Amino acid sequence: MQIPHGIQYSVPPRLPQRHCYSRSSRKKDSDIVLVSQFVVNLQQANPERFESFMIMLQGHMLANALLCPDLSQAPKTYKNVSFFFDTPILASILGVQGVHRKDAAGALIRLLLHLGATIATFSHTRDELIQVLKGAAEHIDSADGRGQIVLEARQSGITKSDLILLAGKVDEELASAKIAVVETPEYVHKFQIDQAAFEKVLDDAVTYSNPRAKQYDVNSVRSIYVLRGNIRPDSVERARATLVTSNSGFARAAYEYGQNYEQTRDVSSVITDFSLANMAWLKAPMGSPSLPKAEVLAFSYAALKPPRELLDKYLAEVEKLQRGGRITERDHQLLRSSTLAQEEMMRLTLGDDAALTEETIIETLERVSTEIRQEEVLRTEAAIEKQKSTQKALESAETKNNILLERLYWKCARDAKAISRGCGALIVALLITGLLAGIGIKTSNKWGGWILAIGSGGTLVFSLASFVWGTTIKGMLERIEGAILQFLLKRESKATQLEIRASH
Repeated sequence: MQIPHGIQYSVPPRLPQRHCYSRSSRKKDSDIVLVSQFVVNLQQANPERFESFMIMLQGHMLANALLCPDLSQAPKTYKNVSFFFDTPILASILGVQGVHRKDAAGALIRLLLHLGATIATFSHTRDELIQVLKGAAEHIDSADGRGQIVLEARQSGITKSDLILLAGKVDEELASAKIAVVETPEYVHKFQIDQAAFEKVLDDAVTYSNPRAKQYDVNSVRSIYVLRGNIRPDSVERARATLVTSNSGFARAAYEYGQNYEQTRDVSSVITDFSLANMAWLKAPMGSPSLPKAEVLAFSYAALKPPRELLDKYLAEVEKLQRGGRITERDHQLLRSSTLAQEEMMRLTLGDDAALTEETIIETLERVSTEIRQEEVLRTEAAIEKQKSTQKALESAETKNNILLERLYWKCARDAKAISRGCGALIVALLITGLLAGIGIKTSNKWGGWILAIGSGGTLVFSLASFVWGTTIKGMLERIEGAILQFLLKRESKATQLEIRASH
């Protein structure tokens, strides 16, 4: 069961700074926001229950893998595959879309590199990222400034100069994250897509306020077609090149368009980062124990941000209320600039713009004003800060623990592979010795005679095993490698008092 585009697993991302968003049903968006609120509240208020929730989720993911034969038969690595990251993911890596998005992107990159993949981005995507950062810098101090980067910058204290400096060292930051910048492929007529047809499909799935953003997306997709050439991959592992985005609408459009083309009918040119993280984690769960948690938190916090369409309507309604005299200038400023007001608005509407009315905004104002006027607000903030500090310390300790688990796991995996290869060489040597004995070669040397006898016996035993059970050298070495890996992991677990298990 291939999941080429990953729509099933990803919430439509909010990317106002690129002026685009995915269209989806209100009911689906409301359900996503409701579940995300539950996850975030659980993580903040009851860490123990949140950990239980994550165990249940990971168990569900592993159960899906057992029920999908294609996943178990797929290669265990992404060797010879290049994943090209889209602009939103690059922005997450730079840390301008929130700490949870950055953590999730970092965990995904580390796992993909361990699995042999190449992480890259097109040069035109890098250029778009620089423009996005500069555009956010220009609007960060503007009353009309909005978008994920702008809102996150205001909330975390990032200044205009910080964004400008970051735009100036994008290449350095990408290199530090082990992301290669690849020149955008030239147009090759044989592999060119019907851009007009693709843009029509794209317009049905994604709304662009900035036409240049759409052109960048089209350029990325046609570049993947050029890099894939004549191949028709039957899995992501054999796709040679794939674009990774956080925009499920974009991924869905690329998949639907690709159904008309041999080379992308089975594996879409675009998949979501959420789907890729899911599939990669199933290859080596203990190789990245923090990835599911990072992805779930990034998903949930992103879902609680008001989408561009809803935010535009909200601000328009606030303006109407102020002009009509129903709210004061102070109320107007509070509703426009307070992140608390926007969070309350999302709680009341669940992201559904049909639920956003003048009465909803008045109720939002009343709730926010009441909370601000409460005498215990300072103590509440102090408690929240203390909780955040404690949580940060716990997360730091957990991160260090997960990094140690990753290092130990991959060290044991490398050692097990090296030992199994040595065993393989020994087995081949014995079989060759047995064959030499079988064709009548003899030696007067005592030790040489023993070696020939052992080789002959080993050849006989292997032949019987192959005849009865279908044993092969490759299968034998895989079992040896698995047994050695289990032994090494148990030894490391005992030495470090950490629970390390093989992924299979």
